[in-house]
Amino acid sequence: MAEMTSRSVAIIIPTYKESLPVVQDTVSAIQQAFSNLDWNYDILIVNDGSGIQYDYSTLNEEEHVTVLEHDHNKGYGAAIKTGMQHTSHAWIGITDSDGTYPNHDFPTLLEKTNHADMVVGTRKLSDVPWMRQFPKFVLNRYASFLANETIVDLNSGMRLFKREMALKFWSLYPDGFSLTSTLTMSAIGHGYIIENVPIDYYKRQGKSSIRPIADTYRFFKLVGRLGLYFNPLRIFGPIAAFCMTVGLVKGLRDYIVVSHVGNFSVSLFLAGLQIYLMGLLATLITKRS
Repeated sequence: MAEMTSRSVAIIIPTYKESLPVVQDTVSAIQQAFSNLDWNYDILIVNDGSGIQYDYSTLNEEEHVTVLEHDHNKGYGAAIKTGMQHTSHAWIGITDSDGTYPNHDFPTLLEKTNHADMVVGTRKLSDVPWMRQFPKFVLNRYASFLANETIVDLNSGMRLFKREMALKFWSLYPDGFSLTSTLTMSAIGHGYIIENVPIDYYKRQGKSSIRPIADTYRFFKLVGRLGLYFNPLRIFGPIAAFCMTVGLVKGLRDYIVVSHVGNFSVSLFLAGLQIYLMGLLATLITKRS
């Protein structure tokens, strides 16, 4: 591996049952992108237990390339974590091996690293397969609400980020596809600077291993959990406001119509107040930790 400097990057490529020519094309595109840059770089291909019929070992002969092996399929996030554990470069880059991301655009992303902690290649919604467009739109809006910041592309698989920053959230990273979502929410929750760079997104070569319904459900659960972890009032607050508002309105209605406030109205208002106080307490705990 090259010596770690501020202008050094390891590009991690999680690979699972992709044909060798497709992976080779991805490697070649990255090598070409870095050919005229003054960056130290390595390419780490992590074979995530693809099986004996998928042998990428010949790529070790390529310049700057190292192939790492999982003895069984552990997941997209696990592959990225393995790559991070095998490098000391100051920056980490990730991309997919299936030809969907414009790897020739890495120099454009690298230009933003002087004043950012993470640079995300953001896809246009229209470029995403139609079955994933609506869930992706809702997920980005949901995450933006919880983070209290606009998130253009929560789980883009082409990005650069500081290794030092990423290691701080190591215990939060799942082994599945939601590692990128976790990284995005964690970075925002701790006030790191994120730059967005619009990129093209191509039709993948081969069959996708993403399960649209199951993985979208997991993404929503994960984002909600991270919202509770980093900004609890964004979840507790609206629930509390709803309960208190309904209780107050019903109480006023009861007082005007029957000249007294019912128990349900008082209970609902107090429940909302308690939920709000729980949110405040959770916020104090997260800030303290």
